[in-house]
Amino acid sequence: VNFLYRAPGTNGHFIVGLGPSIAYGLGGKAKISGGETGSNTIKFGSGADDLLKPIEISGNILVGYEWNSGIFFQVNYNHSLNNIYNNYNLAPSDPATNWHNSYFGLHIGYFIHSTKK
Repeated sequence: VNFLYRAPGTNGHFIVGLGPSIAYGLGGKAKISGGETGSNTIKFGSGADDLLKPIEISGNILVGYEWNSGIFFQVNYNHSLNNIYNNYNLAPSDPATNWHNSYFGLHIGYFIHSTKK
């Protein structure tokens, strides 16, 4: 969910937004390369064998432009607010047990019912 502000531009609108997001981990695989190689299945949950917590709460920021034709372009950044490492109580001050996801996104699209104002 993003709260957006649209400011008029020459041929459309500038868009600035922010908001919360939530993600739920279903499963995954970790691959190890370098000196040793291998892979492990990642388990999400709160049990002793589960590496990561399944729920991640994040914050999102975006900027973009929407042309009057309905075409839009957006760039966003998302950063998790909670530690998703499940066993951080073992060593809470160790940076290796403080796991947060973050990513940049690029969106190009077309609004089918674009409003031309």
